[in-house]
Parts: sequence; structure tokens; C-alpha cells
Amino acid sequence: MSDKKSITFRCDADILEALDNLGRECCHAKTPHGYDRSKILIDILRLNIEALSDGYIVLPDAVEVRQSASDNLEERITEIIKASGAIE
Repeated sequence: MSDKKSITFRCDADILEALDNLGRECCHAKTPHGYDRSKILIDILRLNIEALSDGYIVLPDAVEVRQSASDNLEERITEIIKASGAIE
């Protein structure tokens, strides 16, 4: 029995396009996409996990999210976005 698990996630069109271009270049296969999506994603994840573990890449500090029943959802979302540096 395989110990592999399946994951599903959504990504922006520009990220998918970059993935498609890289995949066709590095992992050409006779599939509808022209490459092996699983292989390129696993390679990317493996390399990035290694780079993070070795300290070559440092993620930004975690954004603290506080939650209370009285919080306004829109205010909380705006606070999180501001804390991430995406907007001022």
C-alpha cells in the first residue's frame, strides 16, 4: 500500500502559467498538460523545503491573527493584509 496522499489547492493564473512553462521544459510527458504536474510540483516542494531547512530561504515573520466574537470580519481581514505588507 502506498503512503502517498493527495492534496488539492488553488493558485493564481500567473503561478500556474509559470509552473506549466517550467514543467514543459523540465518534465516533458505525453499528458494533456505536456508535462508531469505531480513530478514538477514534488520537485519544487522538495527543493524549497530543503532551502528553508538549510536557511537559504527565510520566510517572513508569521502574522498574528486574533479572533474574538466581537471582531468585525472586514476589519480583521484588513488588519491581516496590512500586517503582511501587501497594503499600507
